[in-house]
Order: sequence, then C-alpha cells, then structure tokens
Amino acid sequence: MPAFEANPGMPYWVDLVSEDPAAAANFYSQLLGWETSADPEHGGYIMARCQGLPVAGFIQGDAASPLNNSWYTYFLTTDIQAAFKDISERDTHALCEPTEITTGTFFLATDPCGAIFGLLQPRGEDTFIAAGEPGTAVWHELACPRNFQETYEFYTRFFGWDFTINEGYAVAAPNGEGFSIAGIAHSPAEDTPGKWNTFIGVHSVDEVAEKTPQLGGQVLMNPTETPFGRLCIIADPYGAQLVLCDVAEAVEEGRESDPLHNLDLSEFED
Repeated sequence: MPAFEANPGMPYWVDLVSEDPAAAANFYSQLLGWETSADPEHGGYIMARCQGLPVAGFIQGDAASPLNNSWYTYFLTTDIQAAFKDISERDTHALCEPTEITTGTFFLATDPCGAIFGLLQPRGEDTFIAAGEPGTAVWHELACPRNFQETYEFYTRFFGWDFTINEGYAVAAPNGEGFSIAGIAHSPAEDTPGKWNTFIGVHSVDEVAEKTPQLGGQVLMNPTETPFGRLCIIADPYGAQLVLCDVAEAVEEGRESDPLHNLDLSEFED
C-alpha cells in the first residue's frame, strides 16, 4: 500500500471516541479488515492499521460527554502550541488543552458552523499517511448547516486553503496545490451542528452493508449511487456513524528498472 506525505493543514488522522473502544475496534476490525493493538502507556489508546500502516485510533469516551461515540477528523500541524494559541484568539474555541496520545499531541476545536475538528502534531518528523485505498480514508467532507461563507473563510484563513464553490459545495485545495483534499457541503438542517465526515474506502459497500447488522451495527443509508461514487452510511453498535464508499485497489505502475519476472515474451522471440 502506498503512503503519501501530508503537509500542514491537510486531513491527517481520524479517531473514534467510544464508550467501549475495545469492542468498537473489534467491530471495525471484522468489518474493514483492520488490525488493532492497544497502547497501555497512553490510557489504552487503540491503533488500527491496514496492511501494516496506521489508519485510525480508538479513544475511551466519557459516558456523560456529548463527544462520545463519534468519529473526529484531525488536520496536520507542525506546531500544536501555536495552533492552539491561534484558535484561542479567534471566535471559535478549543474544547481541550493540547494532549499527548500515541500518535502525537492533539486538541479539539469548533469552527463557525459548530463542527468539531482536531489538530494533530505527530511524533517525529514523518508525516506520511495511508489514503485512497480500501480500508483507508478517501475523502473528508464537512456538513455545514449554517454560516457557510463564514465557515469556508475560516478554513481559508486558518489552513490557507483555496476553495472552488459551486451550488453550495466548496471544494478545498491546499494553497498553491492542484489537488483537492476536502469538501464543505451547505446542508439545510439549521437545527443541527456541523459535522466533519471522513469517508472510508471499501472494496464493496454492498458487502459491507450486508455484513454490518451481522456484527451488531446498523445501516443508516443503503448503498446508493452518488456523484462521489457508491456510498452507504453505517452506525456501529454504540451509534457512531461512518460513511463508506467503493474504491478500487491502487494499481502499482511498473518501472523500467523492474525485473521481467513472470512475463511471457515468447511472441517477441524469433
């Protein structure tokens, strides 16, 4: 599985805050094929891997907290303290102090539409992520019920994103880069807070949707063809919602230096 180097301001990580992270990790392991392991040095933080590469984490939630049983999207920063100070000086606010976990140091904050997002400074200097394949994040989308313009302007100032906006949908690209990293959808539900959703790729949403209730989960939206591709929305046994979408395995291109093992060249022989 290829890994990509992330730059500051790009989506970097996802965590599930769960009332039972061990059971939730077992659910997603069976559903998505993730391998999981716990870190006793950081409160039993559970790391999920796909083909050996880290893809997600599981954190023990507080039963009384509204943050419980929900997935959270984190964006990369190389200076968590400066990011925390910046957030604290804006109209938005941080929900916690910078906290050390297995993957690095993070905090959660809210944006102008009320959506919760995270900032994460990884341990060490490597910022490679697994993405774009089955079992990994393939897209990140903010459902924005209010303050649409204020919200995308906030991300422009905070992360340096450039936006292309069409009919209530803003597509974000890193400043000066020619590729898209996230979207902001102006949703009509004014009475609900905004929500960042990370789309996880799978080989077949139809197969995953069939398997979900067998593992104790629930299918909230049946597999549906959309402009983004074939999607479904599920909830795990504790109510955390996740968007899944069909995605193909990446095809590794050959190089001139690769050996010609297992190739039939007989038609070119004299």
